[in-house]
Amino acid sequence: GLENLRKGYRLFGPRRGEQFHLFQELAPGQFPDFDLQNTRLSPKALIYPDKLDAAVTVDSASAELALYREFYALLEKEGVQVIDLLPVLQQNRDKANVYCKTDTHFSPEGLAYFAEAAATAIKKEAWYSSDLARKFDTTSRKVTIIGDLARMAGAETVTEDLELQTVADKEGKAPESDPASPVILLGDSHTLVFSAGGDLHAKGAGLFDHLSAQLGFAVDLLGVEPVGRVTRRVLFAGQRAGQRFVLVGVAEARRSRAG
Repeated sequence: GLENLRKGYRLFGPRRGEQFHLFQELAPGQFPDFDLQNTRLSPKALIYPDKLDAAVTVDSASAELALYREFYALLEKEGVQVIDLLPVLQQNRDKANVYCKTDTHFSPEGLAYFAEAAATAIKKEAWYSSDLARKFDTTSRKVTIIGDLARMAGAETVTEDLELQTVADKEGKAPESDPASPVILLGDSHTLVFSAGGDLHAKGAGLFDHLSAQLGFAVDLLGVEPVGRVTRRVLFAGQRAGQRFVLVGVAEARRSRAG
């Protein structure tokens, strides 16, 4: 149970603030708040609010963006380093589709922004060294997907063509999650899309793969795939021996619309 985990791990969980749930270290005898907490708009809808309705403009999400910024400020106040990709995605939303059209998740182009920003932040850490970095190569591959939004809308004949960048080492093998890695990638299905296969479309081309390639070593992937239309997301991060950086990526993605 939870008390046994306390003996060997530092535990973090959601604690209720005035408006938000914050991930905080749990004190002895303290338990997480398990209430379901939803954002009012997903990150995809913040970037493309004009896709929700013809009457909605790009500026219509300003109030929602302010909530995100407030949330990020609270996280930083608690000592959590925030990598804010919203400005980058807003700036590039018309250069390429940074999110899939028929799926809640980021597109290969959007994923690249996340991987680059995370790798840049990690490489600034004093412990990081490129001396032992492995070489990974990428290969372009075209796939056709039926996104989860299309499936939820009953439009399973609507497909979407994507160009993925598949990651492999010199032996042609994709990175494998490494429990001994100094970096944990912790999050929802955004950490699994294009990596886990099946309904998540492909393997070897997701955030895990690209972050591992940019760092030169495989990270430790702890991803949770949503079950059903709404998922109760409660995540615990335990600091294992030698692990120094926990990258948390969680997005509420159930209020987007295909298109």
